[in-house]
Amino acid sequence: MNFQKILKFLASIKLAVLVIASIAIITAVGTFVEAKFDATAAKKLVYDSVYMNIIMTVFAINLTAVMVDRWPWKKKHVGFVVVHASIIILLLGAYLTQVRGIDGSMYL
Repeated sequence: MNFQKILKFLASIKLAVLVIASIAIITAVGTFVEAKFDATAAKKLVYDSVYMNIIMTVFAINLTAVMVDRWPWKKKHVGFVVVHASIIILLLGAYLTQVRGIDGSMYL
């Protein structure tokens, strides 16, 4: 397979729909786990799980591939690039919070 075919697959809307549907399903499962047990259990069993990390990584790759596929950007692509780059930055921030963040609560 050449680079162009791989890029087209990674930038495809079919992959994006599959990834977003997977995120929705995993999040729904997390909601049920949190309702049955608690937030700590949902975080450990669902939100910090390997499959959630994999799907979020595929999501970031999909967003990056879409931006690379549209290169070189024109003036009309400014909104497109800003939105996709912003989602990637949010995913990076979520990952850094998961790895380095401190989770706590304060009772008043």
